[in-house]
Amino acid sequence: MNKIRFLKDWNHKLQCRIFTTIRKFDRKKYTRYRSKINEVFDVEVDNIVNSQARLCSVRSENLNKIDTYLLAIDTGENKPFEIFKKLGIDKNDNVIILLFYSLAANKK
Repeated sequence: MNKIRFLKDWNHKLQCRIFTTIRKFDRKKYTRYRSKINEVFDVEVDNIVNSQARLCSVRSENLNKIDTYLLAIDTGENKPFEIFKKLGIDKNDNVIILLFYSLAANKK
């Protein structure tokens, strides 16, 4: 089974019908995620699977070109660049943006 791991459920976004995750760009991971579009992933938070979600979209972007409001929503913080810096992502780095459709939230 495919897995997507989170350290924390930032802004409780994993409870939403659709959620994003932004990861530091890595060519192998980008290619792998692109090949997994429409596949189901176990969503892990702190090493515990708490739901499943379908990968809908994968794209690459420079972090500083993403609207700060969207980054704030993704991280749940009003200073999102500080969060990304703690995760080893500089504002000038390229990132992978993954869009997921939650299977658990959509059963309701």
